[in-house]
Amino acid sequence: SPWAWGIFPYHHYHSTAWELLLCVQGSANIQLGGEEGPQLVVKTGDILLVPPGFAHKQLSASGGFTLLGSYPPNSGRVDTLTGPPTNQERKNI
Repeated sequence: SPWAWGIFPYHHYHSTAWELLLCVQGSANIQLGGEEGPQLVVKTGDILLVPPGFAHKQLSASGGFTLLGSYPPNSGRVDTLTGPPTNQERKNI
């Protein structure tokens, strides 16, 4: 189901679903792919499609940063993981 918010301020990923993010207000500096991954600025109108297993984190935000986010309807329960995946989670990815 869709939601409106930002991105967690810690690296996390989902093993069970793609995540679609549309920035509808403000801007944020985010980091993709873990601690060594690139940083980029997301601003109003930008769309991100985050694949399963891909870490992402919000570093800072301004201007009332808000995303509309959604997972595919057939995703079932979407997990939020912060550590190494289990064997089952690795299969999901």
